[in-house]
Amino acid sequence: MASPSLLASCWTTAGAVGPLSTNKRSPEAFSDRVKAAADAGFVGIGLNYDDLVAVRDSIGFQEAKAIMDQFGLRHIELEMLRGWYEQGSARERADQACKEIFMAAASLDAIHVKARCDYSPLGRPFEDIVREFRTLCYHAADVNTKVAFEPQPMSPLSTPFDAFRLVDAAGHDAGGIIIDIWHVERSGASLESLRDIPIDKIFAVELNDAASEVAGTLAEDSANNRRFCGEGDFDLRGFIRTMQALEYDRLWGVEIISASVREMPMREAVNRAFRTTVAEFQNA
Repeated sequence: MASPSLLASCWTTAGAVGPLSTNKRSPEAFSDRVKAAADAGFVGIGLNYDDLVAVRDSIGFQEAKAIMDQFGLRHIELEMLRGWYEQGSARERADQACKEIFMAAASLDAIHVKARCDYSPLGRPFEDIVREFRTLCYHAADVNTKVAFEPQPMSPLSTPFDAFRLVDAAGHDAGGIIIDIWHVERSGASLESLRDIPIDKIFAVELNDAASEVAGTLAEDSANNRRFCGEGDFDLRGFIRTMQALEYDRLWGVEIISASVREMPMREAVNRAFRTTVAEFQNA
C-alpha cells in the first residue's frame, strides 16, 4: 500500500518539553525540527503557541515558511485555542493568544488550528459555547484556515460525538473535529460510534499508543505515558481500518507525548515515530 501522509504533531518534534511544562517552548531549533520531520518522511509539522511566539520573535514567520519549503514540508498545524468561551480577565488573555495564533496561521498557511475545552465545567449554557465556537470559525475563515476541535476525556466535551454536536450546532464550514485515538480509548467511545460523524467534519486524525491502564490522572497519563504506535494496548489497527472504511483521506497526525521519549534525542524519537506508525498501516 502507499505510505500514508503523516504529520508530526508538535510534541513529536518538541524534544525535552511537554504539555504540563510551565514554558511549553521547545528547546529544539525550528529548522532542526523541520529537517528531522522531513528526513523521517513526514509531510507536515505542528507547533504550539509558545513555539509560535519564539519563532515570530526570532526568525519570523516568513523565514519559517522558507525553511519548510526548503525541506519540502507542505503542511503545518497550530495549537491550542483555549479559553475562547471564558469571561473576564481570563477571556482577555485567551483573546490575545487566539489573535496571535490566527495571525500566525495566516502567515504560515496553516491547514487548521486545534481548539479544546479546559478541564473544568463549561460554566455557561451550551448555546453560549456554540456561539463562541462559531465566532472562532469566522476568525479562521478570515485567514483561510479551519478550526479542528479536539474532544478530550478530561474535559466537558469528552467524546468525538460530543465534539460533533458542538460543530454541527455551530454550522460553519470552517469548524470540524480532530479525533485522537488516545482520547477515543480513554473516553470509552467505541470505534463503531465514529461512523455517526460525517466524514467531511473530521478535519484530522491523530495516532499514538498507550497501556490499557491509566497511570495517574488522565491529564498526567496523556502528557507522560503515550507510546509509539504498536507498542501499547490500543486497537490501533482497528482504528486505522475504521477511518479508512469511512474514506478518511486527510493527514494523519502522529502525536507521541511521553516522559521517556522526552529523554531521547529528538531526531531519534521522530524517526521512530514515523517508522512505527507506517508499520501499523502496513499491518492494518
